[in-house]
Amino acid sequence: MPHVVSDKILFLSEASKVLSSSLDYYTTLGTVAELIVTGVSDFCIIDIFDGRKMSRVAVRVADRKKQKLANKMYEFLPSPSNKEAIYDTAKNNKTVLIKKATPTWLNRVSKIKEERETIKKLGLNSHLFVPLISRGQTIGVLTTASMDPKFSYSETDLPFIEELANRAATAVDKARLYLEAQKALRTRDEFLSVASHELKTPLTSILLNIQAVIKKIQKTEIESPEIREIVKMLELSSRQSHRMARLINDLLNVSVASTGRLQIEKEETELIGLVKEVILSFKARLKDSNIQVVVDMDEKIVGMWDKVRIEQVIANLLSNAIKYGKGKPILITVKKLGKNAHIRIKDNGIGIKKVDQEMIFEQFKRAVNSKEYSGLGVGLYICLQIVEAHKGKLSVESKAGDGASFIVDLPL
Repeated sequence: MPHVVSDKILFLSEASKVLSSSLDYYTTLGTVAELIVTGVSDFCIIDIFDGRKMSRVAVRVADRKKQKLANKMYEFLPSPSNKEAIYDTAKNNKTVLIKKATPTWLNRVSKIKEERETIKKLGLNSHLFVPLISRGQTIGVLTTASMDPKFSYSETDLPFIEELANRAATAVDKARLYLEAQKALRTRDEFLSVASHELKTPLTSILLNIQAVIKKIQKTEIESPEIREIVKMLELSSRQSHRMARLINDLLNVSVASTGRLQIEKEETELIGLVKEVILSFKARLKDSNIQVVVDMDEKIVGMWDKVRIEQVIANLLSNAIKYGKGKPILITVKKLGKNAHIRIKDNGIGIKKVDQEMIFEQFKRAVNSKEYSGLGVGLYICLQIVEAHKGKLSVESKAGDGASFIVDLPL
């Protein structure tokens, strides 16, 4: 016999809490079915409708001993040619009430003998077929049934069941939209990954050719204003190409991190030498910006890290210090503190407001005007993913107008 809910308002309130507890699509569908058989009815089926066909996603029975038998209902999908019951409910957006599952009715709603036999073995009698409606569209059908041959649903049962179905539909629709959004994000990240790889190959070739031409021109004995102008143009092209390469690398790293495929290959790494190599690679940029780098480092720090990834973190943080440091000196401190290697890169530039300090580590988020400072806003996000993959910590200390210190703590 269907459960008698003594306080329908309280049940609906509790049901809403349970339904909103997860955004996982399949968990939500299972939760809806469990709610029905534990608080409302003896039997429940949920079919999801995509506008053309039905997919059976949940079958539950209050008598757990009959669940194995009930699972056979997964095999009998509703037929679009059947104008009664489930498809009738979905097409007309109206609840269908069957007071008694007579043999004549069963023969009409099912042309499959095994399905009719399963319904009889389960003892399903009175049925309700309720549309799951969200944002004005039917997204599925909720079927409830009684196993009591003496019980029949009536019109007075409809408002409560339909209200529960509405709340269930909203929860299912939210979970479905979340699932679709996750799939779209994965598709985007896959595209970025492929596109980044494809772009890197020709760009690398262009860079090598530009550098080769510059070297050949510089070796010639011809000296003229035109030649000097050509060299300047090529050097500008080289810098812009390097900038494009960094942007492509950022996109690639974001896509890899977002899809959870960021690979960390640890090896014994000497950190002081690595930091010095990074500083040396910025020699030309530091000279152009007239920025001095002051270092305070231990003699040697050895740990197990991914050398390439840690180099990427240091280079990214130093690049930011140059970009936002207003041409003032940059202090780089590298020390061994307990069981950690401690790296601090401090600039004396524009600083970061307190309210923006958590946001800057998110994807595509920036604390500055994009018109004044170029970039994608992904560098710090990538750094955070790399540091956390090493079980380390990346943090910032700053005040607006008073520079910023980025601190990396890496377990040795």
